[in-house]
Amino acid sequence: MLSADLARGDAAARRPTVPTASFPRVSIVVPAYNAAGVIAATIQSVLASTFTDFELIVLDDGSTDGTADIVRSFDDSRVRLVRHTNRGMSATRNAGLAMSRSEFVALLDADDVWHPQKLALQVALLEQHPEVDLCFTEFQTWHGGPAEEFFTRRGNLQTEDRLTGWIYPLMVMTNFTLPSSVLYRRRLADRLGPFRCDDHQTDDWEYFTRASRLTRVAKLSTPLVLYRQSANSLSKRVPRHNATEDMREQLLERFGLECPHGGTVNRAELLYRQHLGRLRHADAHVARGNLSLGLLNFAWLIARGPRRHTTATTLAKSLRRRALSLLPEPVSR
Repeated sequence: MLSADLARGDAAARRPTVPTASFPRVSIVVPAYNAAGVIAATIQSVLASTFTDFELIVLDDGSTDGTADIVRSFDDSRVRLVRHTNRGMSATRNAGLAMSRSEFVALLDADDVWHPQKLALQVALLEQHPEVDLCFTEFQTWHGGPAEEFFTRRGNLQTEDRLTGWIYPLMVMTNFTLPSSVLYRRRLADRLGPFRCDDHQTDDWEYFTRASRLTRVAKLSTPLVLYRQSANSLSKRVPRHNATEDMREQLLERFGLECPHGGTVNRAELLYRQHLGRLRHADAHVARGNLSLGLLNFAWLIARGPRRHTTATTLAKSLRRRALSLLPEPVSR
């Protein structure tokens, strides 16, 4: 575990760094697909960083809008544009990792935004703790509106104890690591290899769960990323298959309930997480997706248990939400 006295490194983290004459210390990999409406804010947030020794690799994943033109409009030698045919999020991240040249790697989605101190604080923490190869931060859900409080908030090196150290038993429960919040060492990237390209919803969870078995990690408590949410966000769509539970089963099959360093997975919490994941998937389909599929999933949950009463109550609420969504809009006078 890292101790609370990491906060003493605040002053060092606030000092702007001076770029070296060799390769940049941080490579930032940004996959972008039809991101013309958001990519400028993302790039601007990186260029506003107090840590300046970086390269920003924007990979245009076969966009059909003006994404590439907007990236080219930034007159800064640290911004690189790479264009290729559409490959998907994970394959595009892999392409960026393969061409990066740095001591540290950061990931950033094309619609998210960074706090100016994010990189400086994360680099400072990893410099102080050579036993830690990966640092991630708290994030703040954002709908694109003004966020002055976020940008003026003073960051620090305070860590969240529960998610600092060997955290594999917790990573199997859920993915705590928003990709846009992660900075990690090149040596860890080399050990991990590429992202899997099976499912864009869970590829990053698999990647960072693998990482949690190879290294201690540290989570900074301060929100240093604005995580943009919109009606078109991938996380808002209702997939037919339950990608979360499929991935959890794969992780448990590959790695089991034990970690050489992180201890044992809490079986009671795991069962609760599995039930909750199935319940949420069924609820989403009944309320706004495939009704037949959602009802079948609810029937399976009620038949198998546990928490049958709670499951039946959730089903009733889901049906009510669907019914209300089908009502005609009131006519204004």
